[in-house]
Amino acid sequence: MPNILVCKVLIKMKTPIAGLTYFSEMPPFRNRYMVVEAFLDPNRDFAGDETIILTQFNVSKAIKDSIQFNFGKCGLAASLGSFQ
Repeated sequence: MPNILVCKVLIKMKTPIAGLTYFSEMPPFRNRYMVVEAFLDPNRDFAGDETIILTQFNVSKAIKDSIQFNFGKCGLAASLGSFQ
């Protein structure tokens, strides 16, 4: 079994009153995930040989449109910082 090195990030802080220096643990980075369900329009006519192409652009645009519809422009702007 390999040795595992665990490191914690420390921030050097000063107290505003006494000017003393102490170290505080930085909170760990937390990953946030959003679960999305993609489904086909049941009212669409599938008579032709047309294939449905899911590209990264199409999926991300649909997600952004849904966020804006449900949460408004402010909700969309808040989510764009972490949207990939």
